[in-house]
Amino acid sequence: MELDQLKQAWQSERGIESERYDDICETFHTGSVRFQSVIFQRDMLETSVCGVFAVAMTVGLFFASNWTMRLSLGFGAVGCFLIPIFLWWGRRLMQPPGANFREFVHAEVDFLRRQIWLLRNVIWWYELPLGIGMILFPMGSNNWKFDAASVVALIVYQPFILSVLIWVWWVNQRAVSSHLEPLLEYHVRLLKALDQGDGALESIDEPPVGFLDKPPPEPMSRWARRVWVLATIVVAGAVVAAGVYLMQQFDRRTGVFVVVCAPVVAILVLFISGIWKRPVEDD
Repeated sequence: MELDQLKQAWQSERGIESERYDDICETFHTGSVRFQSVIFQRDMLETSVCGVFAVAMTVGLFFASNWTMRLSLGFGAVGCFLIPIFLWWGRRLMQPPGANFREFVHAEVDFLRRQIWLLRNVIWWYELPLGIGMILFPMGSNNWKFDAASVVALIVYQPFILSVLIWVWWVNQRAVSSHLEPLLEYHVRLLKALDQGDGALESIDEPPVGFLDKPPPEPMSRWARRVWVLATIVVAGAVVAAGVYLMQQFDRRTGVFVVVCAPVVAILVLFISGIWKRPVEDD
């Protein structure tokens, strides 16, 4: 529904005449459109990646040489099929036909609660099926056997996978606490103010930073930035070296997987942390 229709429907029903109401409607509508666009772009990217991997893993099931590999690919394929379904459920904006502004805000509150639920429970619907598939992957190798080389391989490989999963979980929890929960609190306050009328609308505060525009990056000292980059490079290099060892001593497929994933994950860590665009302050 258009912004003017949303405003007029609730104004005529409640008799609201405050100029503050017009400002709130325009600000809220602009922020909501931007936020939904960000969510949609995120979901489309993840859905596209899941689609590619789902097809690859489904095809791989027909060529797997043992049941462990089939389980690994099966869990991965199931995860890649489920993730787009959960993302679609989370971004649905359930507005009744002819909704007024209050109903529009209420639909946004429901939308935010579902987004928070998705990120809070990311370990169950996102990480668990994919994680099981990745953890079982080396044990599905034709070269797998319970000897010293295999044990060393697991000691190298499994902590790497677990650390990636923990990092993904941490990023999602941080997004909830720093952005989504303050935004939800603002939506709930606005919903209550709309029910109370002009006086409550006059006292409603501004939306959290980042609702209308991206929040400004926090400054970072040169020393902290160097430590971040150096630590990421050292860890990625160690994992690549471990992957080379896996290729030579254990299984080529597992080693290649680790060698390829390590720099990709390192780049993602640096990109998501945003240290490359944060202003530098003097030490």
